[in-house]
Amino acid sequence: MEDNIRMRIFQTQLPISKIKRICKLDPDSIMISSEAAQLITMATERFIGLLAKASYGQAALMKRRTIQMRDVEECIRTCPLFEFLDGTLDGWPEMGKRNNRSRPLVEQNEDPNNYSSEIDIRENDSSAVDKEAKDIEGSDPAGAGNSENVSAS
Repeated sequence: MEDNIRMRIFQTQLPISKIKRICKLDPDSIMISSEAAQLITMATERFIGLLAKASYGQAALMKRRTIQMRDVEECIRTCPLFEFLDGTLDGWPEMGKRNNRSRPLVEQNEDPNNYSSEIDIRENDSSAVDKEAKDIEGSDPAGAGNSENVSAS
């Protein structure tokens, strides 16, 4: 049973083979162990989650449920955790007006009042990001003490 719990803790959504391939793009890099690739993958997923939570919180402050590029940019500009990303979105194409294509059939039939897949953001969104950042600073390296790493089977 303990092995089953460990396996769920170390499961990742990002493919480790892609992470290894990205690591090999650095000309200064040499071989990377599978444990290091696993750790990089887990850290990447956690970082993406933090940025997504902060960006969604920014959208929620603007009374929107959809994250836009400006929400991500605002998080990068105002949150100390993401300030090292300043300037990384420069040169990215701005999203223009939508094409007049109709929405896919699946989206047209969805219930607009069903928000079951959305993140629940409370009044003070930045507290969720601050709590997660503190968890990162104080957690064990493998993240074994964090229940968020356990994915549902």
